[in-house]
Amino acid sequence: MFKIKLLILLLSSILVSCTTSLKVNNPKLDLNYIAGGVDGLIMNNMLTNYIQNYNLYDKNSNFKVDASISHKTNFFITNIDNTSERNLVSSQLNLTIMDKVNNCKIYQSNNEISQFYIVVSSNQFTSNDAALEKIKKENTENLVKLFLEDYLFNTYTCG
Repeated sequence: MFKIKLLILLLSSILVSCTTSLKVNNPKLDLNYIAGGVDGLIMNNMLTNYIQNYNLYDKNSNFKVDASISHKTNFFITNIDNTSERNLVSSQLNLTIMDKVNNCKIYQSNNEISQFYIVVSSNQFTSNDAALEKIKKENTENLVKLFLEDYLFNTYTCG
């Protein structure tokens, strides 16, 4: 009876160790240049801060993040009377993580997010610019968070 209990405990510990080893494999990251001008610089700062907060940043890592961010705007009218113009701001993040040792991609994503704001009359044009910049920043931050949510809970291999 003692041998059976011991074998059951041994088997259960092997199963637990095997399942926990498959759980999460997040290699530390380093950032390459992020395209997108000023928006790319803002994205670079946010991404660096977030991966440092999660203890995923390593300047000497073999896993390099290549990313680009872009923002598009579209005006549209929401009602029949044509009295309410809105500006839709769509932000797109293309992100790839390359393994420089094996020269392969371990992660790739293309995410898009959008918000809109109501356009005010031209005598308060500065508020339109402020709204646009605020939405771009919020979209960038939300895209970085989406990337990290996806990245933290997956296992990666060259593919």
